[in-house]
Parts: sequence; C-alpha cells; structure tokens
Amino acid sequence: MFETKDLAFTYPSGRRGLGSVSLRGDPGDRVVVMGPNGSGKSTLLRLVSTELPPEGGALTLFGEPSSAPTKDIRRNIGIVQDTPVHVDDLTGMENGLLFAELYGMRESDAAAAFPLLCETLGLDEALHVPVREYSYGMKKKLLIAEALVHRPEMLVMDEPALGLDPPSRAALYRTLEEHSARGVCTLVATNEPGLAQELATKVVLLHEGEVVANGSPSELME
Repeated sequence: MFETKDLAFTYPSGRRGLGSVSLRGDPGDRVVVMGPNGSGKSTLLRLVSTELPPEGGALTLFGEPSSAPTKDIRRNIGIVQDTPVHVDDLTGMENGLLFAELYGMRESDAAAAFPLLCETLGLDEALHVPVREYSYGMKKKLLIAEALVHRPEMLVMDEPALGLDPPSRAALYRTLEEHSARGVCTLVATNEPGLAQELATKVVLLHEGEVVANGSPSELME
C-alpha cells in the first residue's frame, strides 16, 4: 500500500520535519506511529497522504511513485486530521455528502452508506443537526465517517481517538479492524500508548524526525 525509503522533509522555516524515514504498510496493516510532540508524526502523515511533497527519499503508494500523485491515488486515501474541519452551517449529513462528492462518489451511494457509518460510530441521531452545534468529539466522529464513506484502500489518521468517549473509541477500533480484515491499510499517529496496544499490528517510534524503534506492540513492550 505504501512504502517510504529515506523519506525527508524540511519546512521553509528551516525546521526539519522528517529526517530519513523508511517504513512500509501492507494490505491489512494497522501502522501506529508514536512519539513526542515535534517528533515528525504529523509531517509523516502529511507526506504519505500527498499533502506535502517529499524533499528527499522516495514514497510509493499502491505500487506507484508519488512524485506526481494522480487524482485516483488521492481519492483512494481516507484522511482524518487532528483538527476537524467542516462547513458549520451544514448538517452532518450534508457535510458527509459534500465530502463523498469530493471523493467522486455518486450521491445515491453516499446517501445510503453514510448514515450506516454514522450509526456505527454513534452519530446517527445528530445527522440532521447543524455541525456548529456539535461537540469536538462529534465532529471527530463525523470526520472519521467522511474518511470511510468512499471505501478507500488506505486510511491516514492523526489522533483519531482524541475527544472520543470509551464507547466511541471501542466502535472506532472495531470499525478499523473490520476494514483491516478487508485489506485496508491504516496509518495512525498518536501520543496514546493505549491506542497502539488496542489497535496496532505495527508500531513505529519517532524522535526528532527519525525512527528509533519499529516492530509489533509485543516486541516493543519486551
């Protein structure tokens, strides 16, 4: 699904976002990236999701070099940012249909699939409420449903469980495990060890833009 080789990025300010990172995510993998603030987690996710262009090294997505990512490649990635962004005057359903259209879905397909995802995440009763009335956790669940609605082959998620109550977290983990069983590759950034223990098939530890450890949760806990 994705592979990085010596991936590097420096911001215009001169701050190094990523040093030389090599890692791989295969179909069904749930790769959880951990590290302190400023370690490069979000930069890595922005590179893999094609939001930022690599400055050095190589990134491969779905077997294709990402030097010039196509619309099809971008549409095949579901993205959850750490800060939800929506059109506050629209309802949750209207926001979901808008995102689905951006991903190239037919409205009829999205109208059938989106409420089911929201029901799974515990958001169905608020679907027809304007998003400006949502709590942070509700906005996060809406963003997760929007990332899943078009059935992407890869998910890139920055702190997806932040702001969720325990039942919603459990629903998120179940949903991601179900997608993993269908071959979806998930790349997650978090500061929460509990999320890694519950969800990860692979854990990557970053520090100052470099990989300092990489393995299964059980291997890294030994």
